[in-house]
Parts: sequence; structure tokens; C-alpha cells
Amino acid sequence: MPKTANLALDPESVPVELLTCVLECVNAVDQVVKNGGLVLDAGDEIFSEYRNQLSMSGQPGIGDKFMKWVHDNR
Repeated sequence: MPKTANLALDPESVPVELLTCVLECVNAVDQVVKNGGLVLDAGDEIFSEYRNQLSMSGQPGIGDKFMKWVHDNR
């Protein structure tokens, strides 16, 4: 979901059939960041997967912002 949300950086490159999916991912990521509610596993497998696909700096995309939030709030 966060990786897909990062596609919103360049909306013109997103295929028309994926626009709704990208927007829903952006909304879902935004809701988790605003309201919390993320569950991570004790072995950090989910965190590691996010870290492999997203930027820890929180830039440039919404998914990267999510990654920074997960890091700062886990």
C-alpha cells in the first residue's frame, strides 16, 4: 500500500486503471498516520519489508512519509 501511494508523485505516469487504487492507498496511508492503528510483528518482518521498499527520510512520497512515521512511532 505505501509503495503504491508513492505513485501519486507523478500522477500522469499512473495508468488510468490504477488511479483509483493509488488514491485509495494515499487515503489509507494518510488515515494510519493521522489515527495510528498499525500493527507490526515482533520479528520486525513487516518493518523490514517497508524499509526495503521505502525511504526512511520521509521523502519524497506519501509512502516514504509513512515509512518515517512507522520508524518514529514503533
